[in-house]
Amino acid sequence: MRNCCKSLCIAERKLRNRLRKNRKPQPFLWFKFDPDDHRQLILSNGTRLRQAYDGVGLFLSQGGNVYALTQLGLRNRRVNFWKKNNYCKHIMHGRGRCQGQCYPYVHFHEHTYRLHQLMACAWLGGIPDGMVPDHINGNIDDFRTANLRVITVEENDRCGGILRQLRNASVKYNLSELNPRNMSREELLERFERYKDIPGRLITQSIRMEAEFILSQK
Repeated sequence: MRNCCKSLCIAERKLRNRLRKNRKPQPFLWFKFDPDDHRQLILSNGTRLRQAYDGVGLFLSQGGNVYALTQLGLRNRRVNFWKKNNYCKHIMHGRGRCQGQCYPYVHFHEHTYRLHQLMACAWLGGIPDGMVPDHINGNIDDFRTANLRVITVEENDRCGGILRQLRNASVKYNLSELNPRNMSREELLERFERYKDIPGRLITQSIRMEAEFILSQK
């Protein structure tokens, strides 16, 4: 088993090196500084970029694109969506946190930065103590400013539980209307306001009653 895993690691390393050699460097982008805000850049197409942290040359757009500003110029930065397990094999996200799910991140100057934290610091006014950025629709790959908000840790745990209950109910009762991925931002916020005062043990019962109501309307 160990030799097999070692051979897989060697093959993956050779593939990464081959792809890295064949990868063409991206051209530098034209930009100008915003005279009203020193942390904001304006691209040639009018897109505005904001710097997440002072002293860190990472600039982000509201759509989630990441750019790195170095001494040579401004380039688009690649976002990583995978992590490694104990055998150094790449595990794609989306199948559960224990099976390799991780937040998208970027490497810059030997540091790792999470995208949702960068977006919150750049466009949502920062992250105060005791608060965390939350993905409204529950999809951690969607780190646009329209899908992020800064809430407390308790509210984040509560919203995560409601999203999990909605996903389970949509699968159990075969109702796409209860799937958070099919809801708009306003609909999800309305669900959170409806369920936030219900104790955790009664959320499942409430969602089941709502599912039965939706079934009766069909």
